[in-house]
Amino acid sequence: MLFGVAHLPMAANIYGALTTEVLLFIVGANTIGGIGFGWLFWRYSLEAAMVAHAFAHVVAVSVWVVLLLV
Repeated sequence: MLFGVAHLPMAANIYGALTTEVLLFIVGANTIGGIGFGWLFWRYSLEAAMVAHAFAHVVAVSVWVVLLLV
């Protein structure tokens, strides 16, 4: 959950107001990601977790750009 909470300052910059829905989405989605990245770190290596985290950002930004264009 700390991984999710750590993303709140950037979410505040992007969304403006941290509504209940935004808080639940940001903390929930990043908690799930944090569990996955933690598993990758535990099972494989720090590098695997870092690559997965970077790839998650690439996917998220790509989806965000597509949604802006539609």
